[in-house]
Amino acid sequence: MTRRTRRTEEPRTGQVESRTGRRAGGGRAGRPRRGPVRTLLHWPVRTLRRAGRVLGFVGYFTGRLVVANVVVAREIVTPGSGLSPGIVEFPLRTRTGTEMVLMALAVGLTPGTLTVAVRPQPPTLFVHGMHAEDPQRFRAELARLQDHLLPAARPVEAVDAVDAVEPVDPADQPGGARR
Repeated sequence: MTRRTRRTEEPRTGQVESRTGRRAGGGRAGRPRRGPVRTLLHWPVRTLRRAGRVLGFVGYFTGRLVVANVVVAREIVTPGSGLSPGIVEFPLRTRTGTEMVLMALAVGLTPGTLTVAVRPQPPTLFVHGMHAEDPQRFRAELARLQDHLLPAARPVEAVDAVDAVEPVDPADQPGGARR
């Protein structure tokens, strides 16, 4: 015995609705229905891409951490006045508070740098550096850190949408070094 359901077509969307009120297409209005094979293949690809971005950031940050530790250790062992401290205003390209906090923590974990202040609107970090003799070069180092951090912190789809946009050069941003 088969049961017939009454189907009606919605005038605006053209989607067929059964008597139960569910739309054809899995209930995702406006989105095409994915087959089970595509869904199964999509999950590992996203996971592998995200893991690659996180591992890339961990590798970059570990290298930066080792170099900064060597510079600070050399400064301690040879007590010459090789320091040129400065505070630099660095505009962020973060979208969420979590990304802003992660950037501030990454800066604070690196020896020789310290986040002095955070301004949420517009997103800006004020960073103290022990070796900030050239503010533009110091901002460029912070921009490289941000370029590695943001793809690791964002979902894969969000990063792919941002990859089409050219990264902002910190030298073109307003703000300067304060000594």
